[in-house]
Amino acid sequence: MKSFLTKLTIFLLLFALLVGCSGQKPMDTPTAEEPAVEETQIIETVPAGEEQPAAEETPAAAGPSEEAEGSAEPADESAEAPAVPTPQAAPETITLTKQPYVSPSNAFTVNFPENWNCSETGKYRVDCHNLSNTSQVIVRVTTTGYELVQDDFLAMARAELVSDYADAKAYIQVSEEESEGVLVNEATWRVGDVYWQGVDHFVRSDAAIYQFSFASVRDQLDQYRPAFNEILQRAILNPSAMSGAPLYAFRKEFVPSGRIFNLQVPTSWSKFADSVSIDRTTVEGFTSPDGRAGVQVAVFAKGSNISQETKGVKTLEIMRKLYGWDLRATTDKALQDGRERLEWYGTMKDVQGITYFDSSGTSLYIFSVIWEPATADLYIPILQEVIDSFTYEE
Repeated sequence: MKSFLTKLTIFLLLFALLVGCSGQKPMDTPTAEEPAVEETQIIETVPAGEEQPAAEETPAAAGPSEEAEGSAEPADESAEAPAVPTPQAAPETITLTKQPYVSPSNAFTVNFPENWNCSETGKYRVDCHNLSNTSQVIVRVTTTGYELVQDDFLAMARAELVSDYADAKAYIQVSEEESEGVLVNEATWRVGDVYWQGVDHFVRSDAAIYQFSFASVRDQLDQYRPAFNEILQRAILNPSAMSGAPLYAFRKEFVPSGRIFNLQVPTSWSKFADSVSIDRTTVEGFTSPDGRAGVQVAVFAKGSNISQETKGVKTLEIMRKLYGWDLRATTDKALQDGRERLEWYGTMKDVQGITYFDSSGTSLYIFSVIWEPATADLYIPILQEVIDSFTYEE
């Protein structure tokens, strides 16, 4: 019985093995639905000396190629293209002249850029600009009679800046740096619709103040800076040539409150105004950098006609408030144009002056030039020029 079962078991195993082998497909015959096989990335090495093809970059990661830069069109033509900055013109190549410019006064020698146009204003100023009028250099020199101390030098330089940029639109100071005998001011401003930027260098040399003004359209200033700095470094200053030159020779027009008349005053004298201290009276004027001379105009707005008696009394009242209660007139002269001229002094404030006064409509004006007695030789010639410039407004 046991032998029979053993034989039966062996028979069944052999039968199952034969059935299984008969149903198996050959190894080299593909199945109707072969299962997906995971793809393997093949990395090919590139022999030395051969360039490996660059992997394609996605639009988000790829930058424009040199050939395609600026020529690619947006995938969606209906989408708005991004704004492209307007390309700037190539910067001008600046080479300084080998032959330097020498001012007519011999007070300075400067190497300007080649092919720039230059023009002189008298003996003490020269203006140069490039052919496109987008950059300029101005050099000028002013004599002060003696070497100013630092505070007075700074007062003069800042007064010049106020005068130079009085009509500039949207003027903004970018920086100011000062050291002994030097002031550097950088600013921006607008000319029409174009913004400019410039740097003014003031240099004190003995009794002369030199001003180098460099400017260009704002976007190009940094392109010009190296050349501007070279101009400054190579400049030769000769303050001794200014001996005998007129002091504070540059002038500007000044029209006082009420617009009754105008004067020509030094550009480098500091302006002041006071409409509070004296009742119904506006006081304006200019003071020399050292504070030892000045031009002052007081306009009293009475609001009604001014009699001859009131004119004299009110003039002395205002003058004593300005120059001291001990003011004494030494001469009083009536002029043909209706004005009166006073020469006077004030001991308490140690000041002398000449005053012209008259009425105009319902206002009284008092125009004075003043100086300290010790500075008479220095300042009277300048003050006389201011007096001579007096002109009634039309």
